[in-house]
Amino acid sequence: MIYRDLPEVGMPFVTPEDPRFEQLKSQIALPPPPFSGDPDHLRPEMAVILNQSGQPALAMSFLWKWIDDMGNATQSRMHGLSSLSQLQFEPGDSRRMRFHPFLPGSKRLVTPDGVFGDNSDVLPNETRPSGFLGGFAGGSGRVHPGRPQRHPVEIQLDSVIFADGLCAGPDEMGVLSALDTVAKEQRRMAAEAAALLRNGATFGAVFDLLRPIAGRPVPEPPSQNLLFSFGRQALDRLIQAQDERRDELADWFDEQSRYPKIKLHRS
Repeated sequence: MIYRDLPEVGMPFVTPEDPRFEQLKSQIALPPPPFSGDPDHLRPEMAVILNQSGQPALAMSFLWKWIDDMGNATQSRMHGLSSLSQLQFEPGDSRRMRFHPFLPGSKRLVTPDGVFGDNSDVLPNETRPSGFLGGFAGGSGRVHPGRPQRHPVEIQLDSVIFADGLCAGPDEMGVLSALDTVAKEQRRMAAEAAALLRNGATFGAVFDLLRPIAGRPVPEPPSQNLLFSFGRQALDRLIQAQDERRDELADWFDEQSRYPKIKLHRS
């Protein structure tokens, strides 16, 4: 099993061969069955990732590479960035940071079925969450009847975005390379929606503007997935809005037109 981490930016893996692994794993809150299966029977291919960067990590994406019994190579992608609003971080009440972002000094368990854990290991005692609070799912190594069994051969921290805007990782999944395109399109559509509302357009006109990006989500490319998330959130707000709260809705679109507020950079 090959583990590709990013120690140069303070994001190392601790692998099962490391004597620290079992103790670190035992300190991470796992979701109860059926969300992760029986915690005592997780696949052995896993790693603990540590945030030693000194700053919050706002998003991480992981790439699993597999070989099946027939020698075929496949990939499983875990997208940790679901929306540009996820890239906004303002230090504040620690009770609001139970899971997001991935705080410095904390750790997560990376498995074929998802990334698990929370910030309870670095939060003050009075704000520590009880039980499992979060994680994100991805490709699974479950066996499907009639299909060759797959075996993970590599796990890669493909990209990470930090609170200061630093972006790192090989980005084979294209998450980082899609951000500029996504930001420009979201800003354009959000600004246009705000202008329509302030100029007295019907909610239906705004709905028609947003509908093309809020259809069925697709896993690739990452830009489509991120725009879908914005589109669905916008349509939900639009459907629930009342005309007398038009200005409030326009203000929300104005805010979305400024995301991300941090300056993203590679170095």
